[in-house]
Amino acid sequence: MATENLDIDFKGTDVFQGSKIIIIATYTGDTSKHQTVSDSSDITVENTSSNQNVIISPYKDKYRYKHTDNKGNKIIAPYIIEIKNSTENSSIKLEFSIKNVTNSTAAGIKDITLTQHPYSDHDLQLKSLFPIVIGSNLIEDFSPAPDGQLPDNQKNAHLNVLIYPRNKSGVAMNNCQIALKVTNIEYMRLYNGETEVPPFNDNMYYINTGDDGNLDVTIFARQMASSYFKEVIISNVIGDETAPPSKNILIITKKILPSDNFDNPTIEYLDGDEVPPPSSKLDISFNANLPYSDTLTSTDTIYIMSKVNNQYNTLCTSDLYGNRKNIDEPFKIPYDIFTPLQINTLFYYVLKLNGNIYRSRELLFKLGQSNDYLVPSGNLERVTIQDSSGLDFDEHHVLGIDSVKNGLTCIIPVGDKNQVQLGDKVDYYIYVIRFDPETDDPSVDNPLIDSKSIKPKDVQAKQIHVSIPQSALMGFNTDSQGHPSPIAIYYINNGREYSKTWQAYIDTQPSDL
Repeated sequence: MATENLDIDFKGTDVFQGSKIIIIATYTGDTSKHQTVSDSSDITVENTSSNQNVIISPYKDKYRYKHTDNKGNKIIAPYIIEIKNSTENSSIKLEFSIKNVTNSTAAGIKDITLTQHPYSDHDLQLKSLFPIVIGSNLIEDFSPAPDGQLPDNQKNAHLNVLIYPRNKSGVAMNNCQIALKVTNIEYMRLYNGETEVPPFNDNMYYINTGDDGNLDVTIFARQMASSYFKEVIISNVIGDETAPPSKNILIITKKILPSDNFDNPTIEYLDGDEVPPPSSKLDISFNANLPYSDTLTSTDTIYIMSKVNNQYNTLCTSDLYGNRKNIDEPFKIPYDIFTPLQINTLFYYVLKLNGNIYRSRELLFKLGQSNDYLVPSGNLERVTIQDSSGLDFDEHHVLGIDSVKNGLTCIIPVGDKNQVQLGDKVDYYIYVIRFDPETDDPSVDNPLIDSKSIKPKDVQAKQIHVSIPQSALMGFNTDSQGHPSPIAIYYINNGREYSKTWQAYIDTQPSDL
């Protein structure tokens, strides 16, 4: 039997000036106390604070609307709350109340207090609000799951989009709401965990961050009726403006054959089929050029693609053909997409303004071997990383100041196949790309954290726990585009066997430094 309860789905306290948030209130009556909802029952919202820079309106779309559930004895009422820009920065207090439910009690009233944040680097780490795409910005799925069916993570291509809002002090903004603006929203499906989030009626998604302050959603392709190639643009709307930079995601649901009108791209300094490796750790890309073609125009969008290791297509870079200073300006291809000595292909798509799409012929190539460029990756099992309370961090998580304030624990598996054994000596490392705050030039930190010898008690426990101190994790900032520093954690066994790498991101530079 349900007890009386008024639930507010927005659990946070932080809101952004000039923004809107969606709050869905759900009231459940206790039938044993004769608390029965009816069509005249309602949930109201009132601003009870002295701050009047708030507009409260009922919200309705085909998925979310005010209604009563007589069978469940519930009322569901969505509201859209607009926080206006103002010099008045005092807290906003909202009171949710039940109306026209007999015998309702104080449980039918709930207050929430909201703290305002202007869209300003005086109050927020603005770069922490930029969306990060985990993957190659490409979803190529020739058999998307139909609407109403849960996509399969193993069979259906997808991408993860991550945002990790932090205030000026680097503290996570837990359970705050992020508004994602999406162009061509009808061609994608968005999941928060295993729950599909239908789009709102303004081509937006309003999604609450988790208890850890991170927003991590998964995007799948939707079956297309009239097209098979769409570019979806995702940006984060904060205040009165869209927080740059936006992220362009390419969705392809049909195989596109090469066209005779577009020859393969060329790679500068190609030696046979081999691209020279990076000359240093600061050398992050190589140049590719498009052959001259009468059919290319300044309004064409070019997508440089690669079939990496002859297994899966990856979007390397994209731009309007006319955006460059001249048609001979090369496209920059990131080295870190490729593993040395594997066979890859390079090609490009040309998207015309009328929607027609063409694919070029392919160029075979491989990346030359480099000993000091890529993060080491071997066959030994990767580590597990935990915070000071023993909670696991997923890969691709963004580690903030609050995440590492007590250091991290690195757990190395022991005793089984592809694991270290009794008597082995294990050296474990972190590898972080650091960005210069003035020039944006990357550099690499790759310190040895510690060494351990495997003892009988470790074999019995099937793992060893080693600590990564806070001092090794502080002072890493984002680049000029808001991307946090990549971090990898790995170990070497007996000086010769490498583990697989645990990879994530880190942003631990205090804003006032």
